[in-house]
Amino acid sequence: MKKVLIVFFVSLFVTGIFAQTDDQIKAAEKYAKKEEKKREKEGWKTQPGPSMFEMLKKEYLLRNEMVPGGTPYERYVYGVGNAVANQLAVAQRQAITTAKEEIVIAIQGKIAGTITTTMTNAQLSQTAAKGENTMAAKFMSMAAGTLENTITALSMYRETGNGAIEVSAMVFYDINAAARNEIINYLRETIKGNDKLLNEEIEKLKKLK
Repeated sequence: MKKVLIVFFVSLFVTGIFAQTDDQIKAAEKYAKKEEKKREKEGWKTQPGPSMFEMLKKEYLLRNEMVPGGTPYERYVYGVGNAVANQLAVAQRQAITTAKEEIVIAIQGKIAGTITTTMTNAQLSQTAAKGENTMAAKFMSMAAGTLENTITALSMYRETGNGAIEVSAMVFYDINAAARNEIINYLRETIKGNDKLLNEEIEKLKKLK
């Protein structure tokens, strides 16, 4: 089955996204306009809500996020899933699950480095560094069904020749936020009785994007 990237905004407001430059927005709109025509010719449709153009524009911006100054910033990992079923809701659920499974695999290859970088950038005490392996290990056994705070950015559907419905979904996951949250949870467990140090460490992490 042909794999097509698609986006459906379920809850698309994402806090903390860097402000996009005019050039980035123009590039996103150019991409969305071109892809919208292509997808419509292929028979793809969207459910009521954001237009296909808006979905594709947002998908582009999430995949190509930049820090101020134009430096690439890999904040999100994403997965793409396709599914076919007799009911739209079933196909959509299966496609999203497949996309999340791809995310889990991507996380396992990146989370240890992301945790290390986050702790270094926040200039945390040695207390956090001691738990690096423990924190990373939690993500290694993560199941797609337990993955939280994902952004189902893209989800389109089309009817197949045999009366079934095909759905393709693209899901994003903020791996940097996941690393920060896991470090904070670890610190809350290990720095008990020292609220001053705990609050200082958490504030350092909150200042990071």
